[in-house]
Amino acid sequence: MKFDDIMKENTAKKYLSEKAFSYMNADRIRKRDPKGEIKSWLIKIDELTK
Repeated sequence: MKFDDIMKENTAKKYLSEKAFSYMNADRIRKRDPKGEIKSWLIKIDELTK
């Protein structure tokens, strides 16, 4: 993927989905977010989508 140092939103989302998301897992998130902020976001998103 080529870009000129400024990614548009959709390009950034695609890049992240192809490169970063496969490395995300619960253990990594816990290590990076020991206070559980990300977990609380995900729980709230889950609640809002039900």
